[in-house]
Amino acid sequence: MYSWIADPLETSARGRSLTSMQIDEYQRAHWIRLGKQRGLSRQQIAVMLFQAHPDVCCDRVMSRRGHPTLGPNKKSLGIVRKFAQSFQQPREEEGFGKMFVCRDALRQTFPALM
Repeated sequence: MYSWIADPLETSARGRSLTSMQIDEYQRAHWIRLGKQRGLSRQQIAVMLFQAHPDVCCDRVMSRRGHPTLGPNKKSLGIVRKFAQSFQQPREEEGFGKMFVCRDALRQTFPALM
């Protein structure tokens, strides 16, 4: 899950956002607090949730070449599986105003093949 907070002070070519992978409400609270400290309203704070089955994520990790943090190895697979086990679904009560959900299209289209 990635949390996204619009940053009114960001002026780089990347756009006006901060991104970070967040696993639970505690970690997301930091980004929500940061947005509020910068004067953002609840409606200006959004969470972007990427949903994919852990097996799909593991397949993707194992097909990577030259990734700086999670290369194609057993340790990386363990990290992905632990993340999946520990992940807590975002809830509106956490203080964000919007949630955008991106689903794994291949798994949705061809569930019997996965």
